[in-house]
Amino acid sequence: WLSCCNDRHGRGCKSPLRSFKPDNVIDCVSRSVVLTPPGSDYIALSYVWGKPHGNSQDLLISDFQKLPATIRDAIAVVLALGYRYLWIDRYCIEQTDSLARNLQIQQMGNIYNNASVTIIAAAGSSPYYGLPGVSQMPRIAQPRETILGSTIVGFPDHPRESIQNSVWNTRAWTYQEALLSRRRLIFSEQQVYFECQKSCRE
Repeated sequence: WLSCCNDRHGRGCKSPLRSFKPDNVIDCVSRSVVLTPPGSDYIALSYVWGKPHGNSQDLLISDFQKLPATIRDAIAVVLALGYRYLWIDRYCIEQTDSLARNLQIQQMGNIYNNASVTIIAAAGSSPYYGLPGVSQMPRIAQPRETILGSTIVGFPDHPRESIQNSVWNTRAWTYQEALLSRRRLIFSEQQVYFECQKSCRE
């Protein structure tokens, strides 16, 4: 999907501000928060925060296995797509420095707009749910029935229905993140859905 979009789509799907980068990103190889390297591409994550569990930035550095499942799965997806850097607001914005936090919040539009793609966790109601189909949380299987030796497989719900009924869709903040993103990789309960500015939806 991403290769097709990069190769075939024009300005609408490409980063409008190639020189812009967020201050910090997660290095998915070293599993630590680092200063964004010059010229590097990154992926963003949009998800439901849920209730806080301690200091999120310390958790990321200290023990990968203690991270919420959605964060672990997002890191796995980033690496599987051939990228290295991931931007997540809770981890990449300094939460204890109000000035730095406010400056970064003002740049949220640019951060999501310049991400190579935004992973959208449209399943579950907290970061501990995971991205269905990536690791521990399975997708809801398509209905199927075998009659006289033939197997009939039902179609999954249209992605828009799953998204509209998700907790993620009830948050104004996450809706804004999706709206600002040029390309979206949406994980619902049943499937993965890709969307870009050229009306490419699969």
